[in-house]
Amino acid sequence: MDNNFVRDKTYKESLLGIRDNIWSFNVKQKEVPFALSMNGLLRLTPDGTKYFDSLPQEQQSNFFNILLDDLSNAIPVSRSCLTSNEKTQLDPSVNENQYLISIGVEETRVNNDISVETVVNNINTMVKSKDLTLINNGQASKYLDQSYGFIPTHLWEKYKYNLLGILLIIGLLIVLFF
Repeated sequence: MDNNFVRDKTYKESLLGIRDNIWSFNVKQKEVPFALSMNGLLRLTPDGTKYFDSLPQEQQSNFFNILLDDLSNAIPVSRSCLTSNEKTQLDPSVNENQYLISIGVEETRVNNDISVETVVNNINTMVKSKDLTLINNGQASKYLDQSYGFIPTHLWEKYKYNLLGILLIIGLLIVLFF
């Protein structure tokens, strides 16, 4: 830090800069538990949905690749960790036509790589703060809806009682007929 960078609050005098080797920092690497792959949903803006619909079929497929490239550059994370099924569905919770896009975050076995949970949180934060991040500069990621963010889909939590009920009914039918 240079001289005159900081002023004393009481006396309004400049404080001298920090000399070499005055401060030392010890950083302990945080152990992040291993997490399995996770899928989540991103939503396109109304303009993004119109743009996507205007693309020919082969360029729609390319849109997903460009989006994944944009996300991998913004996070940063290896491009191989991000996947898409290249399908869209309309979001029924909004009045305008807006597509939901499924993005997968694949687990990695390399200790130094970012964890799945961290990648999901980073995507969510960066999309919600799109105006301040690289997401806004991407060719495809600029069409992401910042009010939606990146919402993980926990399918087991959503459907576990339905699945357990179906299994219970099937088990009951097997017992009754055999």
